[in-house]
Amino acid sequence: MRKYWIIIILLSLLGLQTEAQNFTVWNFKNPLTRKNKVGFGAMYNSTIYAGIGYARIIKLSKNSKRTAAFQFEISSPVYLLNSRNKDFYFSGSTYLLNKPLDIKASLGTHFKMYEDVMATGSASFARISLNPGYYRKNFYVATEISWKSNISTTFKFNEEIYSDIPNTIVYGTIQNLSLGFNAGICLHDKMEINFSGIYQISSVTFANYPPYTQNIGVTLGVNYSF
Repeated sequence: MRKYWIIIILLSLLGLQTEAQNFTVWNFKNPLTRKNKVGFGAMYNSTIYAGIGYARIIKLSKNSKRTAAFQFEISSPVYLLNSRNKDFYFSGSTYLLNKPLDIKASLGTHFKMYEDVMATGSASFARISLNPGYYRKNFYVATEISWKSNISTTFKFNEEIYSDIPNTIVYGTIQNLSLGFNAGICLHDKMEINFSGIYQISSVTFANYPPYTQNIGVTLGVNYSF
């Protein structure tokens, strides 16, 4: 039983669960008449997640048509909304070519909090992604390749249950390569619906402990611009 719980906690904290976030902003090539986006999303990866986010869109220079988006998102398993189990995402992104056939590049961080009757913990990650695709004002279709690397992981076991296991911190424990597909459409100039699916390849696997190693995730998001 001890081995089972330790592996579950490690799986949760090390980020083996597939990422399926980024529902706030995908296509920000619309004219900058509205620079703010608020997003809501539902995600599935071994369980259902709910999330909310905010993005700010800016011009990279006064006379340039190039834009960048900076966003913050928070998500949680639906059945654990009232717990400490939360995922926080911070990222910045821009288009490399500024043409219909374009590549969106993103750089961000992911901070994960974990809580259970057995232990509490947290983990941090760095993430970079490229999204080659076709981006128009009212719709987009794109692919995705991303790389996420663990920075640090800490966990503390409940002393009443595991008094002989010390608090632990580890660094650079896992790297994940993800391949995906993204698409979205603007219903009008203020609202956008986004869909994404992703397949994750991890440097560490625990094949004997499903569903914690599920490597497919999907996201449906709606955002509103103002």
